[in-house]
Amino acid sequence: MGSTHETNTLSMNARDMAEGAKWGA
Repeated sequence: MGSTHETNTLSMNARDMAEGAKWGA
């Protein structure tokens, strides 16, 4: 379960960064 949580966090963080760049640009 810990690994799943880490994967979810990484996925959310990566998506957040991508969306931030898209909206910020």
